[in-house]
Order: sequence, then structure tokens, then C-alpha cells
Amino acid sequence: MSKFSVIFAVIFAATLAYVPVCLGQTGAEASASSPSVLDTVVVSAGRTEETIRTVTSNITVLSREEIEKYPDPRLDYLLRRQGIHILEYPGHSSSSVQIRGIRNPSGPNPNVGNIGSRIMFLIDGRPAGTGNLATIRKTNIERIEIIKGPAAIIYGSQSAGGVVNIITRRGEGDFKGHVQMGFGGFNFSDQELGLDGRQGPIDYSLGFYHSEVNNYKDGDGVIQKGTDNTGTYFGSVNLGYNFLDDLHRIGLVAQYYDNDFNGTGGDTSPYGIYYEDGNLKANNNSFDFLYSGKDQNNFLSWQFRYFHTMEDKKNYNTRDRTDIPWSDKVKQDGFNGQINAKWSFLDLTTGFDWQKYDLETFNDNNDPKLTNTALKNLAGYFLAKGKFFDENLILLSGVRFDKFSHNATGANKDIKNTSYTFGVAYHPAEWFKLRGDYSKGFRAPTATELAANYIGWGTLYVGNSNLIPEYNKSYEMGFDIDNKIIHYEFSYFNSIYENYILEEELSPGVKTWKNLDGKTKISGIETGFKFYLGNFFNNEFELTPYVNMTYLLKKSEINNAANTTQDLKLTPTKTISYGLDFDYPKFGLSFNINATYVSKMIDTWVFGNDSPIVPSYTLVDIGLKKELVTFADQHKLTLILSARNIFNEYYQPKLYYPGPGSNYYAALRYDYN
Repeated sequence: MSKFSVIFAVIFAATLAYVPVCLGQTGAEASASSPSVLDTVVVSAGRTEETIRTVTSNITVLSREEIEKYPDPRLDYLLRRQGIHILEYPGHSSSSVQIRGIRNPSGPNPNVGNIGSRIMFLIDGRPAGTGNLATIRKTNIERIEIIKGPAAIIYGSQSAGGVVNIITRRGEGDFKGHVQMGFGGFNFSDQELGLDGRQGPIDYSLGFYHSEVNNYKDGDGVIQKGTDNTGTYFGSVNLGYNFLDDLHRIGLVAQYYDNDFNGTGGDTSPYGIYYEDGNLKANNNSFDFLYSGKDQNNFLSWQFRYFHTMEDKKNYNTRDRTDIPWSDKVKQDGFNGQINAKWSFLDLTTGFDWQKYDLETFNDNNDPKLTNTALKNLAGYFLAKGKFFDENLILLSGVRFDKFSHNATGANKDIKNTSYTFGVAYHPAEWFKLRGDYSKGFRAPTATELAANYIGWGTLYVGNSNLIPEYNKSYEMGFDIDNKIIHYEFSYFNSIYENYILEEELSPGVKTWKNLDGKTKISGIETGFKFYLGNFFNNEFELTPYVNMTYLLKKSEINNAANTTQDLKLTPTKTISYGLDFDYPKFGLSFNINATYVSKMIDTWVFGNDSPIVPSYTLVDIGLKKELVTFADQHKLTLILSARNIFNEYYQPKLYYPGPGSNYYAALRYDYN
């Protein structure tokens, strides 16, 4: 029996032993220190504040405390703990999120500008302007909300598989600040600074981060050349002016990411390709101006926003950068507005979105074959939520209309689509929720997929003006148990995608895109639980074992034209994260151990008639925080220690791209409160 099986069996047995005790204890008997997940306020599901108990789909929230508990600076490492598969290209600063078998494009230049996404990344509810989660650090983040499953009614074409909404911190109270400096394996070093507070009507929150690292060794002790990074810079700002009894706010949120030099990995493959000298220069920045307000009775609320994003990536083949890079730059401008009305039994939400994308692509010859290609999207949506029997029965319905206008050489095209959703949630008990949801969504083809004509890394990409949108139908059923001693959630989901857009090789060295003549079918279960065992020890400490799992029952790609059925590539059947959190506030000590298991999968590399297999792997990480000294009730010094891949496992997130072996991290953090 594997070490994964043993640990999982022990945790599952403990769950069965404690479930009768947990379900028999009321919320009044439980400690108030244990979180009530169903009462958590979220904003992602309907673009307005609501509690999870009234949400009909599966939504996960990572609180500020959970985010700061772990020493990892990158968000993709945190999402792994939720049973979400992360496809990371080591050395690329490229990270693709997969939810329920659906993922964004990945690779050395993935999904630039978030165009063509199936998983949408948001900053405070508006597009982040990137499909690469590795470009966003946890600095200045208040919480993360993850919608698992379609969210096209609210967020449109790029959210067919799910949404990751990153909520930035809003300053409140007196001035607070922190500074952190750390170092780790492979000559890694980083520095972080954060400031936040409120002065009169003005609130402010700022965060800055920098890191750099050398080439790393894999689990076999081999140095992976071209995995170095000479400097990553990240900044986040949230400023606001509050007026008229704080019922109105004008805000600015801005983020900046710059990576001047990042190796693309020492890939060796049967193709004989070696990318030791390949490197990237990447930049992503965004900002938005937001006005939000509400009446004194909190009956009506509204918000209006203008936002701008820009992502620019350049791929070089030589370290001295004497070659002409293959590059993509996407600029996005948008407006959106929304009005919410809340009665005791009914919530209504209506709004509009307008977005414009401008894409520039330069090939290896610096010839702008696809320049100033524009895509415009105008959409309107309406949501109605009924709340009956003291909010124990929730009924949801919604509809959205989108119009896309593509303006590309040889591919001027208009696309219209209507999406809708229906949902229900029922509480037979205060601590128990049954839920179900049905959604119809879509993804429009991008301007690149319609009209590309450029060379990248030796491959000619040509567009297909005959592409039509992807359509998907998805439903889920599940339940949540949350009585402050245990939180347990279970979901069954089933999704069918038609006209799935895929890359196709026309001839050696020439690729295009096509609609799959058939269906992509994905079904599975999501489950997770936490035990707040500290309640059985008079709350002197917190002891919380947890498990989060995604298990795909079906992941087939049915090709009618070829009369074939095959598994989805780079899609593991099982992704399981499990571990233990320990907190002892009296001694200022916290500890975590986490294991992430990813089952084997088929890679996208194809040699002859074979589809290479990416072997399964388990990564085990540990983290520790200890308050060293607190003085004058305002100053605190904390030691942070962590170790990743502590068993030095050799693993490949993608074939021929080995991940880092065991490595450590140590830092000191000073807080002023």
C-alpha cells in the first residue's frame, strides 16, 4: 500500500469515528472560535454580497488567515491545497489552473491577456488580464473565492469551467505594516512590504514583492538548466475615498507584474530539442476605477467601473537576446455596471459588460502578421434569487446575452449567444445544505484562432475563419455539512462540451484550430472536509486535519469524424490534497503539513502512434511559523520556515519538464499593528 493510501485511510477512519459526535453537537455547544463556512460572505457567485448558505453552486473561499498561514508566495501553490490541479511549467513562470477537468492553455506563452480562457481570473470581480496565475502573488490579498463550474451568466465567455476571484485588501483602522525578507534553496531570495489603514475618509492598502532564483535540481539531483529567474517584481494598490456616511466609495485598484528574465526550462525530449538558452520577458499590469454605493436601508446597491489591462510577453531563443523575439501583447479596456435590489424574499441583479481587446502578435521575423486585431464584447445579464421559509429554500434563475464582434484580417465575424442558469438550495437543518445547479455556457473563438498567420518557435500558426463557439451544458448536485465542528462538502458534476476548439496539425510545422466534430464529456465528484478537533481540547489549540479531492469519473473526447474516443490530455483522474493544520496561539506557533497527489495522465506530446504518459506523483510540503517576540503591544517578529517536496520526489508536471527536488525556505517577518 502506498504512503498516500495509508495517510488517506487514517484520516478517513478518523472522520467516520467523529462524525456521530460532530452531528450531535449544536452550533451553540460548539466554540465560537470555529469558523462557520456557510455564513461566510462572498461576492463572486452573483457579483453582490451574499452568504454561502444562499449560493446554489460549489464555491470555495480562502480567507486572509488561511492565505497568510502558508509561506508560499504564489497563489497556484495555495490552490493545490484545494484539490485543484495546477499545470506548472518549471522555469517558465507559467501556471495553468484546471477545475473539473477544464483548464486554460499553457506553455511558454500561455493564454496571453486571458483571451480564450475557460477558467477566468478576476481582480475584485473584473478581468485580471492574464490567464497565468503565476503572475499574481498573494501580497495584499484579503481572500480568494473559487467558483467550481460554469459561471458564464455573470462573467461571460471566458468562465465556462470556473472562476478564481482574487479580492484585494481594503485598509481599515489605524496604520499597519509589515516587512519580510527570506531566502531558500537554489539561491532563492525574496522581499515583501505591506502597508494598510484608514485616515479619515481615505482607506489605503499597498503591497510590494520581489524575488529571484537560480537553476534548480530535480529529484534525481540533475541541474535543470534554464530554470533561473533574475527578478520578479509585483505590486498591488487599493485606494478608496468614502463619503456620505460611508455609503459611497470611489476606488482605485492597480496591479503590476514584471519579469525581465525568466528561463524557459532545460527541456530534453525525443524531438532532440534543448531550450537551455530560451527565456521570457513578461509584463502584466492592470487598473480600475470603481464607484459603488447603496441606500441607507441597504435595499438598493450599485457599482460602475472602468478597467484597463495589458499583458506583454516576449520569447527569446538566445540568452544575449540578439535574436528577434516572438511576442504577443494584449490590451483590454472595459466598462461594467450593475444594480442590485434586495427584498426579504427576493434579490434582483441586472447589469452590463462592455469589453474591447486589441492584440498584436509578432513572429520570429518581427513581422506583425496579426496586428491591431480587435475583439469587442457587449453583454447584458439578469439574475433573480428567491428566498423562502426563513431563507431555508433558495431558488435561482438567470440569463445573459452576449454579442462578439471580431475585426481581423480575413475574419470579420459577429457571434451572438444566450446563456442561462437555474439553481436550488435547501436547508433541512441549520447545519445542512442540499444544492443543485444547471447552467448553459459557451466560449467564443478568439481573433488568433480565427485569423492567426505567424511563426512561433519554428511552427507556422494559421487561423480558421470557419470556427464557431464552444457550447457547454453542465449540472451539479451536492450537499454541505457545517456545524462548527466539522465541515464536509460533496458535489457530483456532469458537463458536456460541443464544438470544443482544439489545435490541429495541418502538416509538419503547420498548425491551426478546429471545432471537434463530437462531444467532450466530463463528470466526477468533488469532496472535502475539515475537522476542527481543537474544540475537543477546550480550544487551547487548533488541530485541523483536512482532505480535498477531485475525482473524474469520465473525461472523454469523442471524435465522430474519426470514430474515436480518447481520454483528455494533461487531465489527471485524481487530484487529492490532504494534511494537518496546527495552531497554538498561546505560544504563537502554527504548523502545517500537506501532501498533494496527482494521478497519471496522457501528455500532449505525441511520438508516432504513442501518447506518452505523465507518471503519478505525490508532493509533501511542511511549513512553520513562530512568533519570536512581541513588544509594546504593536511590534511583532516572526520566524517562517518551510520545506517543499521533502521526500525529494522526482516528478514531471508535464513530460520532459522535471519539477524541483526538495528545497527549503526561511524568513523573518516584522509586523507593526
